[in-house]
Amino acid sequence: MRGFLTVMTLFAILAIAADGQMERGTKSDSLEEIILVGADDWRAAVAATPLAVWSEEGDVVTRPLLVMPREIQAKDRIGWIDRADLDRYGPTSALHAMAAANISALVIDAEGELAKSLVKAAQKEGIEAYVTATLEVPEEAKAGISEEEVLAAQERGAALSLLGKMLLGDQETKGAGLSGPIPPQYRDLYPDSAQIAILSQGVVVADRLCPIDPDARDHLYDRVEEVIDDYAADGVVLYNFGFLDENHCFCDVCKEEFYNDTGVDLSRVGSSSYNRQLWSRWKEEQVLEVVDEVRRMAGELGPAKLGVAIGDPFDRSEGYNLAEISDRADFVVVSPVEPADMKVASSMAAAPVFVRLSDDYIEYTISTQNVEGTVRRIEDLAKEGAAGMVFEYDVVYTPLWSELQPPSASVQWLMDRLQGRTLGIGDVFWDPDGVIEYNDSIEMASKVAAKWDESPGAVLIGDNYSAGLTAAAIASYLNWPVLFVGDSLSNSTEDDLARLGSTTVVSAGPISEGVRSRLAEMNLTVIDGDNELLIREMRARGDEVESVVLTNSRDISLLSPKPRSDLMRTKIGEDLVLEVEVNPTEIPSDREGEIVRLKITLKNSGKDELKDLALTDLILPARMVAWWSSASGKVVLTDPSTGLSPTPDSAFFSGTNLSWTIDRLGPREFATLNLEVLILHALDAGWTQALDGGISVNYTGKEEEGRDGRERARIDDGPFINITRPSRASPGWTTISWEVTRQPARVVLNYYNPEGEKSSQVFTDSRPGKVSNATLLLGRPGTWTFNLEAWTASETVDHRTENFTVTVATSASPINVTAFSHTKIPKLSLLSAQMAGARRGIVFDAATDPQSIDPSVLERDLQTLVEDLEISPRYLMVVGGPGSLPFISTGMKQAAGVFEYDVCREYGIELDDDGYQDVATGRIIGLSVYDASQMVARTFAYDDIGGEWRGSALVISSPADYPSTWPQSPIPLRIGEYLRAAGLNAENLRWEEATYQRVSSKMNSGQSLVYFDYHGVDWGWQLSIWALMDQLMDEEQVKQLTLAPQTTTTSACLTTKLKGQTFPYRDGIDVYIPTRLEDSMALAFLKAGAVNYAGPSANSWIFVSDDYVGRMHQALVFENATIGEAMMAANNLYASKIQATEGIDLEKIDEYQPWYLSIEEMLNQTASIFTLFGDPAFRPTIPKTPDLPYEVETSNVTESNESNDVTVSITPTSEWSGDWIYWIMEDSSDGYLSLNAPPALIGEVFLNRDAEEIVVKERGRAVWHGEELVGSEKRVVWPVLSPALGEKRTFTVEYRIVPGMVQVVNVSVGWTPFSLHLKPKDPSISKLLNRKSYRGIFTLAGDGWNYTIQEDHAANITDLEPGRGYVIDGRESFTLEIAGKPVDLPCMVDLRKGWNLVGVPTNETVSLANVTVRANHKRYDYPQAVQEGIVSAFLWSYRDGRWVHLDRSEPLIPGEAYMVEASVDCKLQFG
Repeated sequence: MRGFLTVMTLFAILAIAADGQMERGTKSDSLEEIILVGADDWRAAVAATPLAVWSEEGDVVTRPLLVMPREIQAKDRIGWIDRADLDRYGPTSALHAMAAANISALVIDAEGELAKSLVKAAQKEGIEAYVTATLEVPEEAKAGISEEEVLAAQERGAALSLLGKMLLGDQETKGAGLSGPIPPQYRDLYPDSAQIAILSQGVVVADRLCPIDPDARDHLYDRVEEVIDDYAADGVVLYNFGFLDENHCFCDVCKEEFYNDTGVDLSRVGSSSYNRQLWSRWKEEQVLEVVDEVRRMAGELGPAKLGVAIGDPFDRSEGYNLAEISDRADFVVVSPVEPADMKVASSMAAAPVFVRLSDDYIEYTISTQNVEGTVRRIEDLAKEGAAGMVFEYDVVYTPLWSELQPPSASVQWLMDRLQGRTLGIGDVFWDPDGVIEYNDSIEMASKVAAKWDESPGAVLIGDNYSAGLTAAAIASYLNWPVLFVGDSLSNSTEDDLARLGSTTVVSAGPISEGVRSRLAEMNLTVIDGDNELLIREMRARGDEVESVVLTNSRDISLLSPKPRSDLMRTKIGEDLVLEVEVNPTEIPSDREGEIVRLKITLKNSGKDELKDLALTDLILPARMVAWWSSASGKVVLTDPSTGLSPTPDSAFFSGTNLSWTIDRLGPREFATLNLEVLILHALDAGWTQALDGGISVNYTGKEEEGRDGRERARIDDGPFINITRPSRASPGWTTISWEVTRQPARVVLNYYNPEGEKSSQVFTDSRPGKVSNATLLLGRPGTWTFNLEAWTASETVDHRTENFTVTVATSASPINVTAFSHTKIPKLSLLSAQMAGARRGIVFDAATDPQSIDPSVLERDLQTLVEDLEISPRYLMVVGGPGSLPFISTGMKQAAGVFEYDVCREYGIELDDDGYQDVATGRIIGLSVYDASQMVARTFAYDDIGGEWRGSALVISSPADYPSTWPQSPIPLRIGEYLRAAGLNAENLRWEEATYQRVSSKMNSGQSLVYFDYHGVDWGWQLSIWALMDQLMDEEQVKQLTLAPQTTTTSACLTTKLKGQTFPYRDGIDVYIPTRLEDSMALAFLKAGAVNYAGPSANSWIFVSDDYVGRMHQALVFENATIGEAMMAANNLYASKIQATEGIDLEKIDEYQPWYLSIEEMLNQTASIFTLFGDPAFRPTIPKTPDLPYEVETSNVTESNESNDVTVSITPTSEWSGDWIYWIMEDSSDGYLSLNAPPALIGEVFLNRDAEEIVVKERGRAVWHGEELVGSEKRVVWPVLSPALGEKRTFTVEYRIVPGMVQVVNVSVGWTPFSLHLKPKDPSISKLLNRKSYRGIFTLAGDGWNYTIQEDHAANITDLEPGRGYVIDGRESFTLEIAGKPVDLPCMVDLRKGWNLVGVPTNETVSLANVTVRANHKRYDYPQAVQEGIVSAFLWSYRDGRWVHLDRSEPLIPGEAYMVEASVDCKLQFG
């Protein structure tokens, strides 16, 4: 019976596949209008997608689907901010960031005016403000070095100094005493009133005052009074006011008071357990005296609350007794403990106990990446008795923070304006009208499926998130529910299928045989679900794929990969083996302070004892040996520049010399050295850098490697004499010296590393009689090259020496580490199926761990998918953050002072190879999945959200500068005019009107479209300096706004940049300064409620880049384009400009130019850097479409466009035509070559796709044109230069129709010879054979085979040529379809002396007698060439597995490959 059912099921599948159209489901009329789902269960988001988004005939229905945080049960929340963070971020930003997580109080561990202002600001927000009082002695307040200060440095030396201070500041460890100056208010107290410990190294003075000392107590009480009276704080928190530890305090006051109270000499407290207990209790009593006095003061001076922060609740070494202190305090703050211990601590305390969480504790104890685990720990602590949590400010910048925040103000704004009932699926931070509660995914999906009245089918998935995304997209299109299955089909799922009336199920991903068998028994047809099925269903209904959604389902977790280690073995001499185990070999990108552990082992594999072993190495600059251990020999670390012990400073600037010496190593013995190397700076994803210069090992009887040696002979070269250098050296610092015979303006030392990369040093003090020295870091093995240049005052090179070399030798290669990408914004992939469903798309899931992502390879895979599925999408939606889906480097870089950064671009899909963009791209992103989700919800609900904002627009430009003005672009004025012509109330804020106050007020009141045109940085917009305190609107100020669903566009530099900057430090060492996503201006706008943000990710170029935003707004207004299409129109304008300006050489331009790049590169950068964060298919409100500022008349155009010419007339009708765009060109007058940028319009005409040999003429003269393939047509564009109002310009477009053709090559297993009989559209062999199962492809030319081998990545055949023969070695059978055009005749095929593989370059059989041979500057027909001995008489063809010669009467067949021998280089001519 089961076999019969299986057969019947197979027939049903075949029938459905042939028909290709399945019926859609029907939802209940009672379905809620708004769907809310939690982010903690991907299954809920998958099941909710077809519930909220589904297709109907000719339409897509979208209901807002919001991913919501759940309410974390952390009880009361208190913030904690210290002096350093307050100095860096300021009161407003700090308070806003903390308040976002619903804190009820704020502890301010700082003093001064900033602390006072923060108290007032918090109280205005209804947040209680507590200020600390402490006996800790701080160093003189000095602002830490911020990234902004480092990046602002314009001189290399200053930048390096600041960079070192910033990075080393995070690694410094505080000693027992203070090393820096102390504030004035402490100078009378320190060190006289400080705590003292008597340790083995002597008397140590602590950085905390003694709580027994009367002067110290008075200082503390004065501080309490100041906090209550002057600060008007709501409370005071005693912090670090007890004893430092069990070894403190032995000051004279403590000795006297302890003796007076107990009769015991303090020096004898360690003599018995009784004395120790007596001392411990005495310290607790002294601390309680302090608490009692502060309690009294708080009551009388306030009233004010008293909090006490004590650290470990069970540690009494500081004199803190939790139970007794809690009797006197209003609340107590303790360090984190285990939940079980929290239960004990809370039971001991009479007052509420709060747990203080730092970013360090979250990262190193709980794990920053384990967000779910961290949340569980917090809730467990609260459950076991904690009154709440105290969050240090740095926790704001961990992934935990977004989970702690309630729905944002922008979500509240949206929910207030959406009409209808809400349905919550799972635990969401909202009060929905209906809730689906569940115990498992099967139950959840069943309850969601109950929202369908009926459905002819359902989509089934197992526990596979990637398959779930595809399943949700299929279910959304079919309007079917998603159901989950395990190893068997549950009763509830069977009931659901029966109730729905389902006859078919689609299985996405693997499901068990047991489930399949049960479905067959239920007479249900099972169809495997994938993108091909979805596309078939679309096409069966007359739909086409409109979008491809690229995502990475591996962003669902932040957990780091398991560390990878590597073991490197090197044989040293005959008997010694060096082993270096590196763990990890890969480290997370963007993080400074990563540790790499090295286990270095020397093994004697011989029979004789080895003596005097010496291992040396240079740990490179910006790395530091944090720890070492060895049971063998002697280890010495030194500063290479001084020979002294290394410090963090010296390690950063000079590196560290490592020396490990062992007297003897017996046969079969080994010695081990363990090191921990700290990388002081961050690395960018994909970077590989060395830790060291390479280990050298020497021992008695072995020739030393890297032994320094100086040239014995004096080297003189031109004005340089006595040039000295080592001929050989170990990695490290090397000195090169010289003298000069005549005074140069300066001397330049150029040196090149073994890879040929150049560095230089400049010396301005070389003079006769002086020895000049240069110290170089030769940090890697190989041959280094250098030369010296003497420069004259006129900036010319007077003399350059010959190249000299230094050989750097080591026993082993340098130890490298690689930085990997990692997820920075988790769970964005939850939105991918929703985007696909709403935009008629398919999901392409990278499903790759971020550390293994190569964005260029991923883009190629995406391209291959599109080609294999034979789809032509309009949009590409990238759903993911910069960690899980990294941007693609263009290879271009931009300089920012002494720093630089990569110019990156977004992913793309090419539908052809014409050089123009075919598919509009946008990225769905946010600071969290919740921000991104509300942006998507606003996008899809856009037409349903009413308000006056829909008719408003804002154009902000050219804020006034002082003392001079920057060039002010006229383009923003035009954009304002365009928007007003489109029916929008567009206000221009320009010059002094563009203040922060007006800009923020206007946006907060609601705008449909905002355009900003002026300076920007990644974290802000530059506005008018009139408001001196708010000259720049930064990301924190934007986050405080609540915006309408505005489209935000800008030309402001860098504001979509999410990658950091690079400091090229030394050879092979680049220091990466990552950008914090929380500081992103673009992401701040999305959080505040903007529906998208479009702008540059790098510096845009004044004037050169300005046409981009103009063209983008022209497309929005005049062409009713979506935001993605508008940006694509701008990109394609620049594609034309790039082609038209190719070859312009700025060095040949006679007039002054301000740019250091070529015009072509600036245009290329412009086309790459504009990035869209948002849905590219979104179309903002444009009330009406105005007429273009010119009229176009086209004549002689037919449906097929098969005529030979078309006439296009263009007449400007509006003044807008006078500066529609600007065209860049060379101009010459009287022999003077200049760069010109006349205004222009763009002429265009659509021809048949097969139009070739196109020429555009005006008045008989050819003008430049570009050709873009658009579907079945070819768009021809050209500039109409210097248009005049009312002047008709006429152009003739001449062309010839050359029909395209496709050559089919059937490749079999083994050898398949073939040749091309057409000119391929894309000749690339790698693209043609991508994802094909072959071993290699070969061609024969002259004296050997050329080939491309797949596995070895060896490729000396790159392109296919017509008339050339090839042999493919196939692993499996497959078919190649090669598109192209007929070859122009006559066609020449080159023959090399020897054997050649050739073919017929036309699609017609050719008699050998009709082939011409051209050799020795003569023409021969083939028989004559044979008689002359130029070519062989016979051609050979591959048949039935062997080569056989052709009969002389046998014609040459197109597509076949033939072997022919030539005695000289010659050519075959066909046609």
